[in-house]
Formats: sequence, structure tokens, C-alpha cells
Amino acid sequence: MSKYNGTSRRPMMAAVAIASAMTMLLAGCGGGNASGQTDANGKPIINVAVIHDTNIQPKMADMGWAKDVEAGCDCTIKWSDIATSAWDSQKGPSLASGDVADVTISGFSTSDVAQADLFEDLKPHLDKMPNVQALFKSEPTSEKMVTDLDGHIYTLPDSWGEDFKGSGTHLIINKTWLDKLGLKMPTTWAEFENVLEQFKTKDPNGNGKADEIPFNMQKLGSSGFGMNDAVAFLNSTGIVTQLQSQAGQNGYYVENGKVKTYLTTDNFKRVITWVHSLVEKGLVPADYVTKDYSKYWAEMQQDDVPTAGAVLAWNPVAVVGTKWQDQYVSVPPLKETASSDAKWDYSQDFNQYHTGKVSVSKEAANKDAIWKLIDTLYSEKVSVEQYWGSIPKFVKDEGDHKYVISGQTDPKLEVLSGNMAGWIRPDVKPEGADGSTINSQEFRAADEVYRPTYEKISDGKDYMPIYVVPGSSDLNTLANNNTVIMTYVMPKVAGWIQKGGIDKDWDEYVKSLENTGVKDNIAIWQKWYDTYTEKLG
Repeated sequence: MSKYNGTSRRPMMAAVAIASAMTMLLAGCGGGNASGQTDANGKPIINVAVIHDTNIQPKMADMGWAKDVEAGCDCTIKWSDIATSAWDSQKGPSLASGDVADVTISGFSTSDVAQADLFEDLKPHLDKMPNVQALFKSEPTSEKMVTDLDGHIYTLPDSWGEDFKGSGTHLIINKTWLDKLGLKMPTTWAEFENVLEQFKTKDPNGNGKADEIPFNMQKLGSSGFGMNDAVAFLNSTGIVTQLQSQAGQNGYYVENGKVKTYLTTDNFKRVITWVHSLVEKGLVPADYVTKDYSKYWAEMQQDDVPTAGAVLAWNPVAVVGTKWQDQYVSVPPLKETASSDAKWDYSQDFNQYHTGKVSVSKEAANKDAIWKLIDTLYSEKVSVEQYWGSIPKFVKDEGDHKYVISGQTDPKLEVLSGNMAGWIRPDVKPEGADGSTINSQEFRAADEVYRPTYEKISDGKDYMPIYVVPGSSDLNTLANNNTVIMTYVMPKVAGWIQKGGIDKDWDEYVKSLENTGVKDNIAIWQKWYDTYTEKLG
């Protein structure tokens, strides 16, 4: 992620125009001074662009916690609200012209800031942002993922907190059905298959209809694997997947520090063969690989009885809704056989951390006020407000880091949620009002059974660290190769799951993949894995 070190990419005329516009703006406000632009009361003015869902979230100026940010920096903030849906078309021209706000929240990725000489290196200023320093000290991964190979930091991460330190992949099963049928929690593929057979034939939802779907799954993608695809069962065979990472979604994994592809492994073949057998036996819907999402959700969220026995999902409420969520629990890492060393998807950092949350223009005035502004964003109170809502309107601060959350369905909820620039600290204790659950609690409940496995994986070299980011040229090569690879792989997998035939096709399939750029991609990922792990540890 080495930053571009040449001259600015902005055309000279654009630079002149910007400078002229700034001069006019300063003059119109009564002129500037050594400390930069100020308002009528002498307070610094900071222009802050926030990219967020403006369709459902209030404007920044209307969020109560925005006043806390202004108080923290003792400045006047001019907020610009930019719709997430519009930003993709606006970002490129903004970077090309050099027209960026003093501060941008959730706008520019680590790749963006590496390719434009527009942004301030935040590393030398961390001492003026003690809350950011505290985040980096408490959670070193957060610092590594925004630090380039030369030690610069041009954008800050967020942290959603330890409740979200887990994979989005969970094998969820109807525990009420298990108990009703006198079945134990399955531990192997064979035991799981037996449970599914009982779900199919014993009417566990008790409505007298054969409407149970033993194991429901979402449709297979066309450009790569997702976190709730059947390849998650590679973990049953001992391969650690990372299905929320670019490498993992496109068929790559790490074993003892060596990057490999799972697409040609016997493990992959065994998983696809087993899933096909479940389809063939009527335990998984035969049409699942192409099923429309609307049909899937209609099957999952029935009003009268639950119909799904098991499902791969983020958490129960995400697929069966609040009415049936209490019937479902997560299955601990399932083994292929009793002697298998089962793993689980290691995408935990991809849920807790996200880059590109704060960037600062090199040309911004009032830098001291900007550091105070950023530090306030990463304070405990304002971080909680960004994620769950303004205090006290939507959140009650009960002291000792305990917060009671309400109003989560209010259409005027004052949050940035996934677009926040903040840090939910380890000692923050959120809970829902009136006994209700909140998103972080629901996620952790689904993820808890996998956490001992994560700890074992974290001690080894069987995963791609989140901070391993190939350079822009290599990213382009990976993307081009992956298009060719997945255009070939995904239809093959869909056909094998629905109709079988993997044994007959396998040798030709493996040979064909050798000519699609897989080896080149492995070499690229290995180069950057070695570079970053040697540099950052």
C-alpha cells in the first residue's frame, strides 16, 4: 500500500481554480488568518463530508451527537451529507480534481489514499488524538490494517467492538426440533445428515404437513463464494476459510504460511460431493443454487410455524426473524468425520474492523481543531452515539460503561452505524431496553461456540491477516484473473451440486484451472503475505 510519492496528479488549471476559490471563500467570510478559516466568533471552521445512507438516516446537522463533536473540537462544523449510492460516481472525479473536504468520513479507502497525493499522514499527529492512540494500543490489528509499508497512516479504521469479533458464517439449527425429536447436537457430517433425515420425516414443527426444509441455503453467487455458501464446510475438513476476504471468496487460503487454492483440493471435491448427496436425498432444496432471494426469504420467515431445520446465516434473527429466533442455536464446528480436525471460517477481523473511516486533506486549515474533532469521534460516548443513537434520546447512559439502547426501529434514529468513525471499547456494555436484544448481542450469541476455535487458529499461520493488501497493479491482475477463474468455476460447482458428475469432470476441471491464472494469483498473494507479515508481524 505504498503511497504515491510523485508530484500531485491534479492538473495545474484545477489547482489554480481551487486556490482562487479558496481565496474568495476566505475573503467572503471576513478573511483568513494564520490559524485558518474562522467564523464570526473566531472559532475554526471545518468542512466535513460524511458518506452515509441519506435515505434512512437524518442529515448530520440534525443528529444530536453532532453537537457533541462540535463541542469536543470547539469549532464550527460545516457538514456535507453524501449518499452512499451517489458516492461511487463522485469519488473518482473528487480524487482526480483534488477537491476533497477538510475531513472525509467513510469516503476514501486505503487504496484510494495510496494513489493520490492529497491526504495528511496522520501518524505524526497521533499524540494529539489520544483516543485513536488508545484504540491502536488496545487492538494492534486496527493500526496494522491502516499502516502502509513505509509506516504512514492516511486513513483511520473503526472498531465495532469485540462482540463483532467473529465470522459472519454460522451453521444454525432449530434446537426446539432437536429436543422434540430427542436428538443430540450433531458433531459430524454423518450425524448432521441423520438429523436432517429426522427433520424431513418426523414433522418437527407439528403442523401435520410435510413442509419442513431440513437444510435451506441461499443461492450460489456467480462471481465468487460468499460467507453462507457450502464451501464453508471446507472447515470441517481442516482447511480454514475466510469467506469475507477477497482472497477467500476467490478460492485462496493459507496453510502454515503458504498460500494455496482450495479450488483444486480433494477437500473441495469432497464438500461438493457431500452437498450434492444432500440435494439428491431431498435434505437441501434442489433449486437452491438458482433460487430467487424473495422465495428463500418467504420460506424462512413463515408466520404460523418455522419451516427450516438448519441454515448458514449471520445469526437467527437475520433469517427467521424475531418470532422464531429463540428456537435456533449455532452448531459448534462440524467435523467431516469423528477423527477430523475441524476449523471454522476466520473472517473475524473483517466484521470488527473496517478501513477508510477518516481521512484529512493535506490542504486543510485548522489542523489542531481537526485532531480534536477526530479524537472526539473516537471517544467512548460519541462512538456509542454514532453506532446506536444520540444520548439521551435513543441511548441511556447508566454509568460504568453501561448503555441501554432503545428506538432501534425509529425512522429518525440518529446513527451512522456501519459508516461510523469510532471505537466501541471492550468495556462498553450495551443492552436492549425492556429485555430486547440488540445487533451486537445477537451476533455474539450466534458466534460464541466458534470462539475457542478462533483462538487456536490465531496462534498459527493458517490465515491471511486483514492488513495484507496487494498493491494497485497486483489488485488489477488479481481482479482480471479472478473474473476468468470464477466464470469457469461457479457454473461447474452449480452443476455438480444439482446434477452430480464431479468425479467424471474432476481431472479436466483441475487441468483447465491451471491455465486461468490461479498460479499467478497464488504468487501475488504469497508475495504480499510475506511482505506484510515480515514488516508488520
